[in-house]
Amino acid sequence: MKAGHVIILTAIIVSVIGTFFAANTISGFTVAKESFAKAEFASVTGKAIDSGVPGAKQVQGLQAAMSALLFGLVSIAALVIVARVGQNTYAEIQQRNIPKITDAVKKAEDAIQAGKPTDAYALYGIIKQQYSQLKQEEKAEHYKRIINLHRQLSRQAAILEAQGLTDKYVKGTITEGEFERLKQLIISQ
Repeated sequence: MKAGHVIILTAIIVSVIGTFFAANTISGFTVAKESFAKAEFASVTGKAIDSGVPGAKQVQGLQAAMSALLFGLVSIAALVIVARVGQNTYAEIQQRNIPKITDAVKKAEDAIQAGKPTDAYALYGIIKQQYSQLKQEEKAEHYKRIINLHRQLSRQAAILEAQGLTDKYVKGTITEGEFERLKQLIISQ
C-alpha cells in the first residue's frame, strides 16, 4: 500500500471517529439536558424554581455549539489531510505522466518515422522544457539527438507548408508572397 493510500485511509478513519465522538457528545448533552430539566422543579410543590442550573434552552445552545465545534475540528483535520495527500498524489501523477527526456526523444523520433508529426511536436515541447532544466553535462549528452529531432520536425513542417502552398498554386489562389515562400521551400529542400 502506498503512502498516499495510507494517508487517505487515515483521513477517512479520523472523520468516522470524529463523527462518532460528535454523536456521543450530542447524546451526552441530551442526558445532561434531561437531568437539568428535572432539577428545575421543587419536589414538594412541583413549581419551577431557579436553582442556578442552566435551563433547557441554554443546554440546547451549548449542545449546538459543542457539536458544531467538534464537527468543525474533525472537518478541518480531514480537509488538511486530504489536501496534503492530494498535493503529494498530484505531484506523483505528474512525474509519472511526463516521460524522461531520453524516452521522450525516442517516442518523438518514432512518431516522425510513423508519420505522426502532431505527436512528435507535442513531445518536442516536453523535451524542450526538460532540456532547459538539465545540467550542462546532461545537456551535452542529449544535444545531438535533440538537434536532429528539431531538424526532422522543421523539415516536416516545411513539407507540410509546401504541400499547402502547392495546393493553392494548383487552384490558382496563391499570392505573390506565398509563391516566393514556395520557391524558398523548394530550394531549401
